[in-house]
Formats: sequence, C-alpha cells, structure tokens
Amino acid sequence: MSIYRLYVVEDMSITRAALIQTLRGAGHEVTGSSPTAEKAFVEIPDLQPDVVILDLNLRGTKDGMWLAKKLRETMEVAIVFVTAYGGQNIVDQMLQVQADAYLMKPYNATALLGNIRLAHRRHLDRKTKSYGVQNDEIRFIKTRSGQSNLRLSQITYMMSQANYVSIHTEDQVLETRGKMDEVLAILDSAMLQRIHRRYAINIMAVTEATRESVSIAGVELPVSRSYSQELQDRLGAV
Repeated sequence: MSIYRLYVVEDMSITRAALIQTLRGAGHEVTGSSPTAEKAFVEIPDLQPDVVILDLNLRGTKDGMWLAKKLRETMEVAIVFVTAYGGQNIVDQMLQVQADAYLMKPYNATALLGNIRLAHRRHLDRKTKSYGVQNDEIRFIKTRSGQSNLRLSQITYMMSQANYVSIHTEDQVLETRGKMDEVLAILDSAMLQRIHRRYAINIMAVTEATRESVSIAGVELPVSRSYSQELQDRLGAV
C-alpha cells in the first residue's frame, strides 16, 4: 500500500481527531490539520502534503470551496472533498475546482482510504498531461564546474550521495550540491519521480520496471517499498 502525506481540514474537533486516527492507523503521515480554511491555507504550502482532505462546509468566513480554489491557484496537490450535502450544485462546484475525489458523510474507513488513493492517482494523471510541455524546458543549475544549462527531457536518473546529487543525462553526469529533495524542488518537473532514498528517475526514460527495480539506459536501479505503488501508478499513467 502507498503511504501518503495528508493534511486534514475539518471544523468538528471530534470528527477531525477520529479521521486523523484512522489515517495514522492505516500507516499514512498526517502532516497537519486545521478547523478553518484560513489556517489551512497558511500551513499547507509549507507542509507540502500529497493529499488534502477537505470538509466542504466549514465554520467561519471561508468555506472549503474557497480553500480549494486558492490551492488550485498556488500549488499542485490532490483534493478529497468531504460533505454531508449532495445535489448537482455541489457536484458542479467540485468539478470547477477539479476535485480529485469526494465522500458523502457518513463514510467508512475503506471508502476513505480508497478515495485517497484514487485522488492521488487522478492528480498524477493531470500532471502527466503536462509532460509534453515540460519535456523541452531548461533549468539553470549550479554544479562543480559552474552554472550549467540542463534540459529536463535529457535527464535519465539522479543519485544522491552525502551532500551531492549526481544528475545523469543522455551524454553527461552533472554534480550539484544539496539533498535529493532540494534538487527535485529546484528542477520542479512532473517527469521526475523519487523511487528510493538515494534515487530519482525520469518517468519517460524507463525501459523496464518491477515493484523492486527499474531499468534506465542499461542501468538497473532499486525501488524502495515506500515508493513502489506510486511508481506503478505513475508508469500506468504515461
């Protein structure tokens, strides 16, 4: 089972606590929670969750729909709406903000966990659609030999060692100082996928893949269990 980083927005404290307990019991990481849309909007960009579980009807001046629109304007994240109310108007609003899934209250743990996975997959599908645009993008990155121009489509894989990351391309290897998370954030490409504590790959460069390893340009790289399902989802969307 994939493990996700989750943020919960629910104004009922008892419901919020029960939801968090269920998520943690399933092995997921709850990075934060909030009873209000305003507080959530301040915290979510810094915490960078994979999925936001969002109650549509929040107490206060801003509701869940306001928060969803703000998140869509400012960052990439999967959104699962939770609501006690149905109706075509509600569905239309969720479609406008590209909700990835939604649950009607009351719901059970199986439905919750299934919709979280579904939402994350749909989110990855949306990002996949941007590959064609990103394939020709260029990033400027500081390496041991100075500033280098790096075409994203030419990256095959990346390897982290100590305080450096080796970026392997079709014809060279560039070394840049930093941790893997930091370099991935600088490159900021939907093509790049973390598969291991030490490795990240270009999804488009994979020639063979199992749940334990991938092959790229004749090199076999390990896939850790925590990234295995997400990798399978990404490859299935390409």
